[in-house]
Amino acid sequence: MLKIKLLKRVGFCPRLLFGLLIVVIALVSLLSPPMLCAQQDEKQQARLLWAVGNQMGSVHWASFYNNTDGTLKSLRNIVQLLQSTPCMDAAPWQNLLTRLQAGASPRSLFADIIALETPPLDPGSVGVSRYTCQCISRTAASQPQWRYAGIGDCYANDVDSTGGNAPDPTKCNAPFLGKTAICWDGAQQKHYGTNRVWCTYKNIGARSCVPGNAPSPGYVYECVSKD
Repeated sequence: MLKIKLLKRVGFCPRLLFGLLIVVIALVSLLSPPMLCAQQDEKQQARLLWAVGNQMGSVHWASFYNNTDGTLKSLRNIVQLLQSTPCMDAAPWQNLLTRLQAGASPRSLFADIIALETPPLDPGSVGVSRYTCQCISRTAASQPQWRYAGIGDCYANDVDSTGGNAPDPTKCNAPFLGKTAICWDGAQQKHYGTNRVWCTYKNIGARSCVPGNAPSPGYVYECVSKD
């Protein structure tokens, strides 16, 4: 009789433990996905940044030696890699690719490539620290962005300007959707023959500026919704 009672008790404990185990597994399954996701994102990001850094090295030397095919291939790879995640901004590299496709020489892009390679915080890396994925900015993936529209220019309607050969991403916002930026690199596209490198922003549709009616064509961009 005592033996049967002991067996019952022994049998009861595994069932109790099994029930507790099920509860624990259920809780872990509810709590672990964010952790696992974060680990997977971290590993994926590390692989992505390694690939971007590798391509940066390639485009650096290809542009230095004025190798058009090598520069074109590496720029396309960088843009594709950076566009593969909403946390990374491919626009600066896309602008370089656009300029190259529009006829700029690889050597003329070299200084801008170096500027993009140079990380703001970690001089020991190959320019990839600036692309560290900050997923708190995932909502920015749906924000408007500049899209290359062609070569052209148009008179008047200027509302702002910035330095540099690419439009400022912050200037493309919801109120400015459908409006235009025109940039000159001072090399392939010059503003009235000068070497000034700058962009102007116009409160007018990009279609009115490509090719447009002004005599000093530049790189025309349209502010569009990313979605």
